[in-house]
Amino acid sequence: MTRKYQPGEIIDGVPYQERIERFCGHFVESGGNRMQAYRLAFVVTPDMANSLVFKRANDLLADPEVLQRVNEMRETAAAATLLSVTQLMQDWADIATADPNELVSYMRTACRHCHGIGHAYQWRTEAEYVATAARSEKLLDISGGMGYDEYADPHPACPQCRGKGEGHPYIHDTRNLTTQARKLYAGIKQTKDGVQVLMHDQNRARENLARCFGAFKDAVPQTQAPAKAVPLPTPEDAQRAYLQVIQGGR
Repeated sequence: MTRKYQPGEIIDGVPYQERIERFCGHFVESGGNRMQAYRLAFVVTPDMANSLVFKRANDLLADPEVLQRVNEMRETAAAATLLSVTQLMQDWADIATADPNELVSYMRTACRHCHGIGHAYQWRTEAEYVATAARSEKLLDISGGMGYDEYADPHPACPQCRGKGEGHPYIHDTRNLTTQARKLYAGIKQTKDGVQVLMHDQNRARENLARCFGAFKDAVPQTQAPAKAVPLPTPEDAQRAYLQVIQGGR
């Protein structure tokens, strides 16, 4: 006859109640494998028969308090899994809809003549003019004035660039990104040509979302009759499906 442990009893240095907690946790994690859960939670000698391990595990699961704890752990695991799946889908949605222009953009800005006085060459500062003049062998034109802003819009009547300005790439400050753009951002890479902004694959994110919602029918033969419309799964459906898995298909 199997000896019944007492709630406050210490089993090989571990309180019995903690052994029960371990058993319940392993039982849920294993998808309902009671023998595995018992072997991981309790001390099982090599010569102990499988039938005895099975009986002891069954005896534990017959205890209403143990069964209640198992159900509590299942509900917690299901909620955590549902949350992680929902968050994953949200990440895909954010990546798929993020605007790459928040990370890097190609800008056309004012040339040196756009906003100079009389559309003459405009210098940034007097210091720039003096430094350039010191390296030049001829007198430099200063009639366009100072204050050149390389980020200003092109002047539509500029005779030099004809309103097109000058084009150059611009990498935005990643500290100021929106939530969607931050998820799209995958870091930077230093190359021989400069800094390259890395982004997660937006097309892959869209494909993942489409498959989650059943938009693709890759596995359905073309000669097969059209399937009836199936309602999209809700978070509650996902939770019920997960519970069925961890409860061994019940």
